[in-house]
Amino acid sequence: MRVATKWARITDDGVICQSAVDHDGKGTIVSRNRYEGTSIVLVRHARPVIDPGRPPGEWGLDEGYAADLASFAETLRPLGIDGVVTSPEPKAVGTARAIADALGVPMSEDEDLREQGNGPIPWFGDEEFLHVVAEHFRRPDEIVLGAESSADAGRRFAAAVERARARFRFPALVSHGRVMCGYLAGVLERDPTPIWSDLRMPDALVLDLDRKHLSRVGEEKKV
Repeated sequence: MRVATKWARITDDGVICQSAVDHDGKGTIVSRNRYEGTSIVLVRHARPVIDPGRPPGEWGLDEGYAADLASFAETLRPLGIDGVVTSPEPKAVGTARAIADALGVPMSEDEDLREQGNGPIPWFGDEEFLHVVAEHFRRPDEIVLGAESSADAGRRFAAAVERARARFRFPALVSHGRVMCGYLAGVLERDPTPIWSDLRMPDALVLDLDRKHLSRVGEEKKV
């Protein structure tokens, strides 16, 4: 006899992500998820130590938020994630390792999940940075920030998504705000600036690729 032990609601329109762990009566545990094969989890890294003297790609995690990251990882448990693929940047790797260790799933790196830019980016004040990123998304085929357009970053991210989906039924991809949103702009066919500005550290969004539906884990509203 199969006994389901856990479920998780994650969307706002009456759809329930039926994620569960089943015991088949023989000691075997079978993970089930309504979204397996059609959805992915997009994770933004946890809070880093900000060091203006070093490139952001070298920043590591702020260990003062380790307990928050552990709690965040536990919120992903009901989803049935079966693998984690991460950007090679230290803050992403640290986030991915915490998730993979908590869930007991494999973790690997994919270079194409690195942050948008492909080179040094000047240091901006907060207001100026918000303006530059908004312009970066408004002109996706032009190089506005760093040495890479938003559209080009989104395309390489999409390639990493396909590789992750080929390996796992329901993967989590740990990356960064601009590259993730460049990818979402192509999938959802809309301006990703509001999504980017609303992202937290860490954050997790479930993207249903068939329905083009994006929702935040732990909340019922559509993103």
